[in-house]
Amino acid sequence: MKKQIAELKKVRAGFQALVLPEGLPPTSSDIIARLNEHLLNVLSQLHQKEAELGRAQEALEKFQRKFSVIIHQQVRELNEAHASTKLHMFYLHWSGGGRPNHHSAYFFHH
Repeated sequence: MKKQIAELKKVRAGFQALVLPEGLPPTSSDIIARLNEHLLNVLSQLHQKEAELGRAQEALEKFQRKFSVIIHQQVRELNEAHASTKLHMFYLHWSGGGRPNHHSAYFFHH
């Protein structure tokens, strides 16, 4: 919270209030001053939202990288498991007396 307040003060210091010409009726200068103050507040909020968006984008990219690594690992493990199963099935088909049966051809073509 303190960090956000300090950031807001820093951003707000970058914006200067509008200097009004002399001789304006009080109501006009009051309206312009209020609008100027409102504009400063909106600009500060915009800056804050942009900073939050930047942090959210960084977090999203970090999670996307982690997700990609996990998917890659799972695909590799599934491929290894599939290859192991194919070898095991091949061994079972050929170990029964050394004679191929009609299913054995599947393992040579897939």
